[in-house]
Amino acid sequence: MKELTFTKEGPAQIENFDPYDWYPALTSSKQKGIRSRSNWAPGKVAEHLLLPLSTKESWIRVSGVDFGSAATGFTVQAASTADNNKIEIRTGSATGTLAGTCTLKNTGSKSTFAENSCEVTGLKGVVESVFLVFKGNQDSTMAIKAWGFEGSGSTPPEPQSAYNGKAQEIPGKIEAEYYDVPGTGRGSDVASYSDSDSENQGDANFRTSEGVDVVLANDNYAVGYTMADEWLEYTVNVTTAGEYKVSAYVASGVDNSGFELYVDGEAKLNPVQVPNGGDWNTYSLVDIGTVSLSAGEHLLKVLITGSYVNIDFIEFADKNTDKTPIADRLKLQGLETEATYDVFDLNGNHVMSFKAKGSQAAVEMLKQSAKNQGAYWVRNRMNGTSKMVRVAR
Repeated sequence: MKELTFTKEGPAQIENFDPYDWYPALTSSKQKGIRSRSNWAPGKVAEHLLLPLSTKESWIRVSGVDFGSAATGFTVQAASTADNNKIEIRTGSATGTLAGTCTLKNTGSKSTFAENSCEVTGLKGVVESVFLVFKGNQDSTMAIKAWGFEGSGSTPPEPQSAYNGKAQEIPGKIEAEYYDVPGTGRGSDVASYSDSDSENQGDANFRTSEGVDVVLANDNYAVGYTMADEWLEYTVNVTTAGEYKVSAYVASGVDNSGFELYVDGEAKLNPVQVPNGGDWNTYSLVDIGTVSLSAGEHLLKVLITGSYVNIDFIEFADKNTDKTPIADRLKLQGLETEATYDVFDLNGNHVMSFKAKGSQAAVEMLKQSAKNQGAYWVRNRMNGTSKMVRVAR
């Protein structure tokens, strides 16, 4: 067995630390007087918080920090339930040279966060150690989520952008897998999606470096393995202002799957309840409703409200010029898929079940299969639509 030599400092640092980015609060090479908490819930990305014991010696250290020509500011995202909680930025040690002091806003709750900024001086070149020292009159009154420096060496945040650099057009189909490309840096406007894990768990081998799960569907792609509270955003361009009929091509093998659409942060349509089609390979077009949109660029958000829905596309059709019934849209687009139909007599007794592509095909199949003449109800198991059919012999 190889003998190991333990040290207080651990292995040598691989390269200098870049302070001009946005870092989770637990980022450090050493710490003291610190506790942490992970907020986790099914379907949500775990959130890790730093909880300083601010009445004691409480700090985190970052080593080998390359500030370049100079840092000018420090920003921290934090929650505070007391006044005058502070973070001191010091060099050399927890009591070393003071570069700046950031006073935290009292947010009234440790689950309500705000960004706090302050100026810093004397931070340039490579600094051997930078300490964030936490000060307060009470313990357990602050929660730190993330922090970063700003200055002449900083790179401005890059906002999210349309996939392939071109907004998807309305009227038209919004392909689910063409969600916006995430940005980089600090701020809520750089994220284009929220997924419960960082890996693409889909089988489509598409956009594998990102966390959205893209699956194969009808010789194309769809977003799958969705969990409640996940979301995706799309930059869209409305060519003409007006009223639009909205539908979605979706599949689910469980009850209570669903999603909700937002336009520029506002929910303008009712939440969608996705029918249980028995599996995730049988897609159907569901009617969502009508929405009024102004011309120009908008941000469309899809929020998953019920887990395990697959979304192939969302379609916006001009209400005034496109009169195609929802039941016929898939046939015209060559996407009509097989669904299970149940047949009942007028007393409600189940007579038979079979698969057919569309209601008309189901009617013809019933007329050929029914042993007795009379009236029957034919019901699409996926979307619940039904139709009375008379069979003559």
